Amino acid sequence: MEGPITVAGHKVMAQRGRLAKPVPQWDADAGAAFVRACVGRTAVHAAAEYGDPGGRLLTEVADQLLASGNHRTETDPFAGVSEVALRLQRAAALSGREVAARLCGYLADAVEMAQTYPVPALGYVAARAAQARRPDPADDRYDAERRWQTGWLVNRLELDTSLG
Repeated sequence: MEGPITVAGHKVMAQRGRLAKPVPQWDADAGAAFVRACVGRTAVHAAAEYGDPGGRLLTEVADQLLASGNHRTETDPFAGVSEVALRLQRAAALSGREVAARLCGYLADAVEMAQTYPVPALGYVAARAAQARRPDPADDRYDAERRWQTGWLVNRLELDTSLG
């Protein structure tokens, strides 16, 4: 990085910055797998707030997406996910469960975004979904989600995290 470096919350800002070297393992397959994983994580957060029986359905959706993030899929991993999310969003809203309804909306948005938005945008959506859950004073859910994503990237891309 060049120039003054400012750390503010979850952001590091500098006048300029660049990767020291390319990450050869980052390719279209890795990007698509990260997108599926982030949409799956958004479903995890929705399931955690929804309760049963919709929460079980959202957990199944999350499990399928997270599993498909580990390998290349030839089928559409998002088939039917948006419809499930929107149906559960309506049911949650009608029963006064605002947080669950909001998170189901995040999931539907994430599925739509997965087709056209840049890969990092889906990481942001999953982190915002984590943050939108009911507050837990013992846990910064946004930060925890970003740590999960970092771990996923380190493992998938076989990154060396040593400082040497």
